[in-house]
Amino acid sequence: MAEDTQINFSVVDGFFLQSNSSTSAADFDYTRSNFSLIERSYETDSQCPADATLWQRFEYYVEKLNKSSPQTVRYKVLFLARHGQGDHNVGEAKYGTVAWNDYWSKLDGADGLTFFDAHLTDEGIKQAKVVNSTWKYQLTVPKTPSPQVYYTSPLYRCLQTAEVTFEDSNLPLRHPFVPQVKELLREAIGIHTCDARSSRSHLATSFPRAVFDADFAESDPLWSADYRETDAEMVPRFTTLLKEIFIADASTWVSMTAHSGAIRALLRAVGHREWELGTGEMMVAFVKGERVDGGKLAG
Repeated sequence: MAEDTQINFSVVDGFFLQSNSSTSAADFDYTRSNFSLIERSYETDSQCPADATLWQRFEYYVEKLNKSSPQTVRYKVLFLARHGQGDHNVGEAKYGTVAWNDYWSKLDGADGLTFFDAHLTDEGIKQAKVVNSTWKYQLTVPKTPSPQVYYTSPLYRCLQTAEVTFEDSNLPLRHPFVPQVKELLREAIGIHTCDARSSRSHLATSFPRAVFDADFAESDPLWSADYRETDAEMVPRFTTLLKEIFIADASTWVSMTAHSGAIRALLRAVGHREWELGTGEMMVAFVKGERVDGGKLAG
C-alpha cells in the first residue's frame, strides 16, 4: 500500500517565485507572472534551440533531470488550482467566519444559497474562465507544457472549475482533458456540509468525462456531522495521495484542482512555504519525490 511506502518529498527551490520567501502572496497576480517561473538559465540550455522560451528550456531541463535520476527519484511539476467562488464562500462572507463555523456551515443551505457540496456561483464560473484564458495564453505564447493528467477533488465545485478551465476545444492541450477524481484530494472533512460530497452516480451523471478510482464509493465514506479533520490531520492524507501519484503515475506535468485547506496541506506535505490562494487562483510547485525503501517510482 502507498500509505506504508517510504517516500521523502521536497520542494525544489529557485525555480518558481511562489516558493521564494521574498515573494508576497498579498499582491501576487498569477495571471501576469508567466505562472511564476523565475527567469534564469539551466545547465541544459546549450541543448535547446536558440529561440526556445523560458518554459521550453525548463521543460527540457526537467525531462533530462528525470531521465538522469535513479528510478527511486522522480520530479513533478504540480499546477495547483483552487476552485472558483462557491455558495459556501458567499455564505461565510455574509454571516462572518465565527458564525459560519458555529452554525451556518452545518446547514444544507440558507437564504437561497446551497451549502451541501456547494456549486460555483456566477462569479466562480467567471474566475474559472480567467484561469482558462490564462492557460490559453501560457500554452501558446510562453509555451508552458500542458498537463499530462488532470486530478480533481470529488467535490462538485472543483469538478466544475476543472471543466470550465480545461474543457475547451480552443485550448491547445497536448493531452486531452479527462478529470481523474481523487477522494483524498478533498477539503477538510466533517461538520461543514459544503465539504460533504455528492454520490458517485450523481457526479458521474453531472460530469460524464470524469474517471473514478475502482474503490470510489457510491456514498461519501469520510464525511461526519460531528467531527472535523484538523489541519495537522490533513497532512498525512495528502502525503498518502502524493505517494499514490508518484508510485502509479509517470506524468511529470500534473494539474490538481482542489481547495484552500487542501492545497495548504499538500504544500506542508512537501515542505513548501505557506501560500494562500484566493478562489479561482492557482500556483505551481516543483516537487521531488525520493523513495527510500529501494522501490521504483513511476516514470
